[in-house]
Amino acid sequence: MGDVFTFGGVELDERLYQLRRGATPVPLEPKIFDVLAYLLHHRDRVVSKDELLTALWPGEHVSESVLPRCVTAVRKAVGDTARAQRVIQTVHGRGYRFVAAVTASADDAGGHGETAHPEPARGIFVGREAAMARLGAALDDALAGRGRLALLLGEPGIGKTRTGEEIAVEARRRGARVLTGRCYEGDGAPAFWPWVQIMRTALAGSEAPAALERLGAGAADLAQLAPEIRDRSTEAPAASALATEQARFLLFDSVSAFLKALAAVQPLVLVLDDLHWADKPSLLLLQFFAREMRNTRILVVGTYRDVELRRQHPLAATLGELAREPLCERIALRGLTAVDVAQFLEATTGAAPDERVVAAIAAMTEGNPFFVGEIVRLLVARGQLDAGPDATWTTTLPQGVREAIGRRLSALSEECNRVLALAAVLGREFLFSVLHELADLAGESLFALLNEAVDARVLVPVGGRDDRAASRYAFTHALIRETLYEELTAPVRVRLHQRAGEVLERVHAADPGPYLAELAHHFYQAAVGGQAEKAIDYAAQAAERASQSLAYEEAAGHYDRALEALEFAVPVDEVRRCMLLLSLGEARARANERDVARRTFRRAADVGRALGRPDLLARAALGFGGRAEFGIGPDDEMRTLLDAALAALPVGELALRARVLSRMTGAEPYADSMERRAAFSEEAVALARRSGDPVTLADALSARHWAFLGPDHLDERRALGDELLALADAAGEKTWAFAARDFRFTALLGLGDIAAADRELDALRRLAAELRQPIEQWFVSWFQASRAIADGRFDEGERCIREGFAIGERAQHPGALSSFRGQLLWLRGEQGREEDMQEVEAGLQFLLPLSASTRTILRCAIVNLHVDQGPSTTGDASSTPSPRTTSAMSSATSTGWSRWRSPPRRAPTSGTRAAARSSTSCCAPSRSATSCTISSVPTAAPCRSIWRSRRRRCASGRRRSATSRTRS
Repeated sequence: MGDVFTFGGVELDERLYQLRRGATPVPLEPKIFDVLAYLLHHRDRVVSKDELLTALWPGEHVSESVLPRCVTAVRKAVGDTARAQRVIQTVHGRGYRFVAAVTASADDAGGHGETAHPEPARGIFVGREAAMARLGAALDDALAGRGRLALLLGEPGIGKTRTGEEIAVEARRRGARVLTGRCYEGDGAPAFWPWVQIMRTALAGSEAPAALERLGAGAADLAQLAPEIRDRSTEAPAASALATEQARFLLFDSVSAFLKALAAVQPLVLVLDDLHWADKPSLLLLQFFAREMRNTRILVVGTYRDVELRRQHPLAATLGELAREPLCERIALRGLTAVDVAQFLEATTGAAPDERVVAAIAAMTEGNPFFVGEIVRLLVARGQLDAGPDATWTTTLPQGVREAIGRRLSALSEECNRVLALAAVLGREFLFSVLHELADLAGESLFALLNEAVDARVLVPVGGRDDRAASRYAFTHALIRETLYEELTAPVRVRLHQRAGEVLERVHAADPGPYLAELAHHFYQAAVGGQAEKAIDYAAQAAERASQSLAYEEAAGHYDRALEALEFAVPVDEVRRCMLLLSLGEARARANERDVARRTFRRAADVGRALGRPDLLARAALGFGGRAEFGIGPDDEMRTLLDAALAALPVGELALRARVLSRMTGAEPYADSMERRAAFSEEAVALARRSGDPVTLADALSARHWAFLGPDHLDERRALGDELLALADAAGEKTWAFAARDFRFTALLGLGDIAAADRELDALRRLAAELRQPIEQWFVSWFQASRAIADGRFDEGERCIREGFAIGERAQHPGALSSFRGQLLWLRGEQGREEDMQEVEAGLQFLLPLSASTRTILRCAIVNLHVDQGPSTTGDASSTPSPRTTSAMSSATSTGWSRWRSPPRRAPTSGTRAAARSSTSCCAPSRSATSCTISSVPTAAPCRSIWRSRRRRCASGRRRSATSRTRS
């Protein structure tokens, strides 16, 4: 690309980003320059309005009136007019064409196509050579099919956004498509907002219909982010009615599949700007997508502020997860050097600056590009930059960006500043219609004041329409809005937030749903001034809407603010507090914040107990107990809550009593007694049937199945699966159907009907594919591992075990690790390899504390393992048992020892059936109607495996020492 283009008596210098008439720079706003340069590079054809909007405002919704205003400004700058059209010609109904004769530098002879000459980015860009080199390497990888994620970090104003724009320009030059999503700083932003912007832009492309068709039923999930998908076709299916956790996974999976389908046609660059303002659901979607893009032609560029990023910040957790991904790279942007600042000054003024002036500005701004730009503009406007290095401005210039912004704002009228302060209360972006009512000004007067701010580059029109009332504006930089907002006193802020909330109520009275988050934010800020009731109501409504959108973290934030606002209500409604705490705990649990959820349910239990409300206490106890985490381990606090809830619940509370009894079935110490487990689950099923609630009955049937785990009651377990499957079919609940087939699969294995069990496993695979949930995929991998080990396919079994563990961790189930260790223990015992015995003991020691019911036999297994391996490694036959072995022996009861040392009394069965029984009792999980549960530890199967491996080693002729034979 040539550096300088001459036409119509002016020069366009792309290297310095200048338009000059002679040697004098012509003031030109960045976007105006971009329009001129784009038309210049495509002067061989007519450029449509749509092409200009897509190229220069990617991912943004701007009014069609923006382009005519930009073209008018271009013509004014180059000495052209709408009547003459000597430089830019308007082709009515088509677009614009650059028609002036151009003289370009020699290397511009290569044509004017879009690939050769992409649109320029805005403004002066200096000092980012190292960052651009790393981004360029990431882009190379992405274009070669090795997806990459690059995170640009730094303080406010350091140039993160601009650097992202520069790599976007390079990506377009190399044939990639760029999609941009910008995060919103206010609490009122919708969930998934940056992804909504990306999806809307992506759907506007010509490749979108084919990509949607490839998704099939998954296309309906995308409608949660882009409802226009349903508007495109009457055949678009409705969104899935699955449980909310499953629906969110489907949404994430469908977004990933859609973007990967687009990237298969044309490489993609996704720019996620200002991630420090992203909502937690958007960050979770980013985490998910990062795992899905490894072998794709996709580059994701994210920007965020790293200053004051505390551990509690949602982005901090996301960064920790992303750091594990090998495709992720962090690129820190720091202050410009004095050399960079000198280049910036030269590009701005067209003359080499004095070194002492450069040093003073670099020291004053610490190289922050935004600071540098603001101060240089002020000095140029005052004519002080040419005053010399000894001028007094060096001591009177502002020392921070707020002062620089303050001086810039001072150039605006007093009334304009008042309006901007009101706009700052509304947020980074705001609607003209809302500000109109808040400012109490005539429409023309307000429009003139906003134009004054636009001309000063304090505001910019964004996503507007031809209808002025529906137009939207944004502050050009977050720091400008923050400066205006912080200048307001606390009482004034409270009053203005109250007025803003009331205006939003009136303006959006017909459809408040999309604005609930904004309403909740404003009334929350005004709660101290007497708006507590509205703050609580809107926060609760916003939380419910966020939950429906699968944004559980955002929902939890709204519930937190509702509870804070409740403190300003007089009198405080304690029942309402308890209900909010229960909702908050549920949101935290669905967001996989288990520990936080339990603390919240504990608070709810305290309130419910103090109120004398057994129903609230029971709901809190059930929430505290987790999502049907049966057999996870002893939990005295949970047992105490469940006991108290059951004792307090009236006899007529059938559903709640059934749910509490179901939960107690899998809780120690009740779970340690087969008799108590059976009694609790039997009563729970009876109460559930009387209640007539299918959800309660599904819960109770799952508890009953868990109570019957083991080699007995196999027919009863299969019957429970049959009943739950009928219940699932009647309710259309695929999650219940998966649980039911889980019950049938494990029962059939235990009964030795391997062919029927394998048919159930096939059905489970199909259901897992339909549900697309990690939890079901985890179970299928688990079952496949059991079948492989039972058939002696040990390598395949180990692969399935490890794949299943990775999925289980992703599902964040507390039983993932114990299940992995238990199944791996069984595999090692079956393999019987001497080198694996240390791993076997480690597995036994890990499982030992998890369940009292299996503790004795696990201790016996450890003793037998030590006896089987003989004396110490020194080879001394007379050496005494190790302290560890002695301790284990003293802990094992004589009954347990005798049972352990004797082979199983049961008559031998076929090898496959025997292995199937082992797999069932060792590894088979149980399944709740709402989420998975596992038996706490393996039963005797791994111990029998070790016994069999010992027998195999003895049969092979391996001799034992005298001491070892005596102990045997």
